[in-house]
Amino acid sequence: IKVQIKINNTSKYQIIAYLEGPKFCSKKGGTLVIIEEKNNNYVVTSKIRDIFPPIIVSENMSSGYNDLIVRLIKNDKYEFRVLKYNGNSYPMNPFDGYKLQSGIKIKGISVISDDLFYKRGIEY
Repeated sequence: IKVQIKINNTSKYQIIAYLEGPKFCSKKGGTLVIIEEKNNNYVVTSKIRDIFPPIIVSENMSSGYNDLIVRLIKNDKYEFRVLKYNGNSYPMNPFDGYKLQSGIKIKGISVISDDLFYKRGIEY
């Protein structure tokens, strides 16, 4: 699944792609990559492993980029983490983000919201 969206405060779009399959997934989830145009080439600027949809682009920003909200599994339970851009990339390990508490309101755009093979919709 891929989406073209602006996640920084420039005029350029970025591509967010959620990769599934044996090379990109494990029981812990799939891989999210962010691709940007730099010097007339497309480069992967961030790779985040072991996450599940939904992928939410938050209204909050860090270092000129929107924060990302991703879902992961910890102790056999889903939880959401907020990933902040550090000036170079988003963290590869989603556990480096801070945990959202259940029931909190999130403002943003869900850019990838369905698990392709298992179920539909967002519940938390």
